[in-house]
Amino acid sequence: MNTIAIIPARGRSKGIARKNLALIGGKPLIWYSILRARINKNISRLVVDTDNDEIEKYVKSLKIDVVRRPKNLGDDDIHATQVITHTIDFLKVRDNDSVIMLLPTSPLRKSSDIQRGMNIFNSYRPDSVIGVCESPPYISFRGLTGNGNLTELPKEADIYLQRQDLKPTYIVNGAFFMTTAGLLRRNGTFHMENSKPLIMDEESSINIDTPFDLKMVNALLRLV
Repeated sequence: MNTIAIIPARGRSKGIARKNLALIGGKPLIWYSILRARINKNISRLVVDTDNDEIEKYVKSLKIDVVRRPKNLGDDDIHATQVITHTIDFLKVRDNDSVIMLLPTSPLRKSSDIQRGMNIFNSYRPDSVIGVCESPPYISFRGLTGNGNLTELPKEADIYLQRQDLKPTYIVNGAFFMTTAGLLRRNGTFHMENSKPLIMDEESSINIDTPFDLKMVNALLRLV
């Protein structure tokens, strides 16, 4: 069984122009995901899927394989999973091969995070493994009234627990997704009933979505 890692990187972005080539620490955003995957010896093949000439040229300069997606898969309403499915079909990836999706918007994802996710998948054999991080403990909820004033939400027991009494909850961080090609083709998603979490720390889970995110990560890297 082989393991293919795919980085989907389109050219357009709503929040940041040329986001996947935006500079972080002097390197394009996509470089960080390529680096982390490239040094993992358990990944059989690394591929970048893109619709953009500039991204393709840069990725090929790093000696990484590129798959060009069709124009209809470059629209805003296209989910990354659809792009991954197109890529594995184009490359004729076998159903029993493993597929990892690494979104390029997680530059602080560590190579050890990728390996931990692979270990979980290979040890427990779930349908999928999905990267998550612990969500903030909201212990005092408020809503808005019709005229814009703050108002207490209905009193439910778990809302008013002390922080230390709250059970941890998790949010999908977009940094790691893994399943088999066959399951992805059949289900059309990495989110399946038998999914295991890859719990990652807050820093590794930072997602680049806005210009502020870029400034924050650049500032963090200057502190290292």
